[in-house]
Amino acid sequence: MILTSKRVKKINMMILSIKTIFTAIFLNTTIEFVASELKRDKKLLKFFKIDKVPTAIPVSEFISRFEP
Repeated sequence: MILTSKRVKKINMMILSIKTIFTAIFLNTTIEFVASELKRDKKLLKFFKIDKVPTAIPVSEFISRFEP
């Protein structure tokens, strides 16, 4: 509900982006590294409850559209 109140239309992409960015911040690494590890390890996909592996460029572009 919070995301829709902020006029986010692609909720799934936003959730995927948030998971990827928070993981990168928590592990003190880059979005590219998190994306490559998600591609490499199927257990991580299951843990994150995602079925589509993000790439760094779409995640960065999607998040950059929104103000903090």
